[in-house]
Amino acid sequence: NDEYWLALEPKRKTRIRYSVMPQQIARFVDVGTSPVSERIRSVNGLVAAGYEVHLNFSPIIIYGGDQWRRDWAELWREIDDVLSPEAKEQLMCEAFFLTHSEELHNVNLQWNPRGEDFLWAPEMQVPKKTAPGLVVYDYQMRRRELDRFAAGLKKYLPYCPIRYSF
Repeated sequence: NDEYWLALEPKRKTRIRYSVMPQQIARFVDVGTSPVSERIRSVNGLVAAGYEVHLNFSPIIIYGGDQWRRDWAELWREIDDVLSPEAKEQLMCEAFFLTHSEELHNVNLQWNPRGEDFLWAPEMQVPKKTAPGLVVYDYQMRRRELDRFAAGLKKYLPYCPIRYSF
C-alpha cells in the first residue's frame, strides 16, 4: 500500500524493490498479489517521495517457445511508457530465473495446478548444484537465455542496468 510508504521520510536512504513479471504469466503463478501494472504505476510516486525503487524481474519463467520473451518485451514497453524521467534515472534491476522443487510442485498441484503448467518443466530443469532438493533451468540454457534476456532489457530499458542475476 503506497499510502504507508508515502507517510514515511525516506531521506533518499531507503530502497524499495518490486518483483515484477509479465501479467500474462503472473495471473497463473503470482496469485493473490497486486497487479503488476499497479506496482509499476506506484514507482513514480515513491521516487518523487524520496525512495530509491528498483525492480526484481523474477521469477523469469520459460514457457511457450518464444512467448515468454514476447511477454517480457511487452512488460518492458509498459515500464518505459509509465515511468517518469526521475524514476528511469535511478532505476536498476535484478533478474532471477525460476528455482523450484518437487516438494513445492506437489503442494502447488493441490491448490494451483494451472500455475504448475508453467513452473514444472522437468525436461528443462536440473538439480541445483548448491541446494539439494531444488531444481533450476539447465545451466547452459539458463546462461544463454540470461544473455538474451539482458540484450532484450538493454533494447527496451537501456537506462536499467542489471545489478545481479542468476
